[in-house]
Amino acid sequence: MGTLAAFGQSSPIDDIDAEDIPQERLFVHYNTSLLLAGEYLYYSIYCRSATSESPSTISKVAYVELIGENGESVFLHKIFLDAGRGQGDFFVPVSVKSGNYTLLGFTQWMKNGGVDLFFQGDVSIINPYRSNQTALLATAKDSLFIDDGPDPKDTNDPKDPIGSNDPIGPNDPQNREENIRTDRNSNDDRKRIGILSLNDSVFGQREKVQVILKAGPGSYINGNYSLSVRKTDPFDTHRMVSSGDFDAKAIENSSKGKDTLYLPEMRGDLVSGKVISKNGSQLPKDIKVAMSISGEENMTKVSSTHAKGTFYLNLDKPYVSDEAIFQILGKGKNSFGISLDPEVSSDYSEVSFNRFELVPQMEDFILERSVHNQIENAYFSVKPDTLVPLEGPSPAYRDKMQVYDLDRYTRFPTVRTTLVEIVDHVYSQKVADENYRIQVRSPIYDTYIPPNAEPLVLVDGVLVQDHNYLLDYDARKIKRIGVLQNKYILGPQIFQGVVVMETVDGDFKPPGTDDFTIAKEIVKPLARKKYFSPVYNDSPTKERLRTPDFRYQLLWKPDVVVTGKETLFSFYTSDLKGSFEISLEGFTTAGKPVSLTKRFRVE
Repeated sequence: MGTLAAFGQSSPIDDIDAEDIPQERLFVHYNTSLLLAGEYLYYSIYCRSATSESPSTISKVAYVELIGENGESVFLHKIFLDAGRGQGDFFVPVSVKSGNYTLLGFTQWMKNGGVDLFFQGDVSIINPYRSNQTALLATAKDSLFIDDGPDPKDTNDPKDPIGSNDPIGPNDPQNREENIRTDRNSNDDRKRIGILSLNDSVFGQREKVQVILKAGPGSYINGNYSLSVRKTDPFDTHRMVSSGDFDAKAIENSSKGKDTLYLPEMRGDLVSGKVISKNGSQLPKDIKVAMSISGEENMTKVSSTHAKGTFYLNLDKPYVSDEAIFQILGKGKNSFGISLDPEVSSDYSEVSFNRFELVPQMEDFILERSVHNQIENAYFSVKPDTLVPLEGPSPAYRDKMQVYDLDRYTRFPTVRTTLVEIVDHVYSQKVADENYRIQVRSPIYDTYIPPNAEPLVLVDGVLVQDHNYLLDYDARKIKRIGVLQNKYILGPQIFQGVVVMETVDGDFKPPGTDDFTIAKEIVKPLARKKYFSPVYNDSPTKERLRTPDFRYQLLWKPDVVVTGKETLFSFYTSDLKGSFEISLEGFTTAGKPVSLTKRFRVE
């Protein structure tokens, strides 16, 4: 077994030439522009290159933020991107006020161009559980309802508030497979890239709906998409931005002449800071800084300082903990402190907000929908979304360790005694006064190791430098110990071996803090989900029959990969009647935008 290495951020980022890095743009497909408290905003991200019709390979992290007219942020989500794609959702709590909001999508690299280059979409929120609705009060008469008389083609009830927007049968234009967006780069404005068709135009409650996506004549539909099926609102709401409106190339290299350069997050979540001298003396070169994130998917990174003590750490995989511990490594660590760079907020003062206004005729609609939401949320436990397991590079030592499950051995009171009695090749050595250090014996065949090289010692993913504290730690709280004898290289730091300990409760905390160690809460990336979609068969169970189904969102598929000329989707209607709309957004592998909608009715 040879040396194991894990790479960290070690190149001088200060030398980056921004002119050599392509620009990028973000498109966000979201499920609705009107939400009530107790509902979900779902979104799917497309990060596109501004120099080619392809997904961007620059940023590995995107941000989605919802801001109010007062400039305050309702949420800020960090999304890891895979080949330019990501997804997320936000449950609207009762703490959010009624009002008009803007949904923003951007990357760190895009911040150099300013907010004007961010994706911006209008969203309005109605919170019926608050008495103050001032932000959405109408200033004019009821002009939102679009029922201005029966449509000459509409054979439905002319009093239906959806009016002429309802699909009414196979002869309705919206059901002739022409509800498509055109290819912006084609001289033929009617060239259809894709077509959506249904197995019927009118369905019953809890009935299966089959949707066929197929390529238009002479077109190519292979690509990445997101699909939403949702009940339409009986009045005008904000127009949704479509992929057909998106133009990634409408951008200049706007980083020129900027005093502040936002670095692209090319390998993952980028964390930066500075090492400072406590006595004001000049900083030595290449001070080592480590960061640990605990939890089941723990992560440890090490970086060296650059000019003026600056350091950068790349978190190259998703993580579940929202706390990180930063430490200075080495003998001189007591002479230094750590200062992390703050999150720099963008200036949203120039963001415009389109108006959505409440009128008295909406009262029954809001009351009914809020009741349905409460019922759906009450049954969430039987209709759960599921988290997609995290994927990312595992530590190189994980599969190479000798593991000791301590429950298989006689239990000893301290870690010190446990190492002596149970664990091979690991021992404690007195180094000065009453200070001890854990050591790992090197295999005789290992290559050169720097003098006094220490092992990497992790407890629940947290790097531990105070070995005295750990040696006296209650071993009955330790579940297992793993040992790697080989030299291990983590970024710029060489360790002689690795000792990994897992506690029974997974709650290890280092022994207090000092100037060279700080704990910092960080924004963790949003977990990917697989969204619940019920299946009703010909013989439903009694439990299923007793479970109400008041879903307004019938289907949300944020990551659809299409290959071939034709793709089939299916879902089931709910107990709600009325008009529903299917919306598909995305891009072909050739970079062409595809934006398709189709309506159907449930009776």
